[in-house]
Amino acid sequence: MTRTSSRQGQVVRLNADRHGAAPVTGHRGPAARRRGAVLLGGVDLRHLDQTGLRRRVVLLPQDAPLPAALPAALAQALGADLGALRAALAEVGAAPPVDGWGPGGRALPPGLRQQVALAQLLVLDPDVVVLDEPTSALDPTTAATVERAAAHALAGRTVVTVAHRLATALAADRVVVLPAGRVVEHGPPAALLAAHGGFSELARAASGETQRSAGP
Repeated sequence: MTRTSSRQGQVVRLNADRHGAAPVTGHRGPAARRRGAVLLGGVDLRHLDQTGLRRRVVLLPQDAPLPAALPAALAQALGADLGALRAALAEVGAAPPVDGWGPGGRALPPGLRQQVALAQLLVLDPDVVVLDEPTSALDPTTAATVERAAAHALAGRTVVTVAHRLATALAADRVVVLPAGRVVEHGPPAALLAAHGGFSELARAASGETQRSAGP
């Protein structure tokens, strides 16, 4: 069994295959029958209280839905007061309409919706944040705005990112390469590039695609 770990405050990128396969061990189903485990603070996730686990580990997906349509209702859903939520929104540079954003936040532009989701992280204050390419569907300008907000909201936390973009992986403290859900490489990006293995091949392929799209 391959082991990889991260210290508090590190950013770890999971480079899945083209189909996004990055399974982790669960309680039921096919993943539960596979070897391996995910540890948090040295304890298998399957042995942790689920309520406590959800407070310590928060997922921010590509298109994060919001659990309430009004700021006051969102604060209540997070177990926080409205002032704390407004302060968190200001910290990530988000200024959503005061009259709300519709069910799931669908009335907001995608970038602003992701900033509000980042404000939720500040309110929840988890130890670990799992990001599933939160800027992949955004245009470059909006993505840069969200990335700046994310850098502030995620400072000092352990971050696990599912990444397909080379730039995202290169910015990590550690990279874990997961073709078909198996760990084949893990370590600092520079070390993996120097090892001339699978990650190095992915980097060369991504660089070639970028050059071709840029044209002559």
